Amino acid sequence: MKKLIVLLVLCFSMYVLARTFVVGSICPISSEIDPAQWGFSLAEVPQDPNGFPYRVIAGMTIECTKPYGSEMRGCDEDDDPYIIEPVIMPEGMTWDGSWWHWTATSEQRGNHFLLFRITDAPIGSTPGTTYAVYLVKVTNRVNHPPVLLPFGDVQ
Repeated sequence: MKKLIVLLVLCFSMYVLARTFVVGSICPISSEIDPAQWGFSLAEVPQDPNGFPYRVIAGMTIECTKPYGSEMRGCDEDDDPYIIEPVIMPEGMTWDGSWWHWTATSEQRGNHFLLFRITDAPIGSTPGTTYAVYLVKVTNRVNHPPVLLPFGDVQ
């Protein structure tokens, strides 16, 4: 029995040590989308003036005059801290460090681009940087007519 307990303690210790020294995690890879699927030409997608490559990773359609927002999240396989910041945002969009908020005006109907940069927070080494483009198509707001509800219970 004593040998079994020692063996269990040893196995558990090795398990804890193995988990302690695992560095990093595997980040899911964002799939790249074809801008043509969203009605965008590659020529319309702005190029970074510094020549950094980027990926078009998402597209969405929103209605003008309706508020939208989304949290921007990232991942770093080394578990380094990172900073996400917008590079290109449409007029009127706000950024609070992790969420973007935008109510597109009627005049902003059409195609827009959100270009975000994610960079390793400075921790003593050269930070790595990645750029990603989100395509946003702004359409007219759909007006759903009001409906009458049935009468409630009459007493």
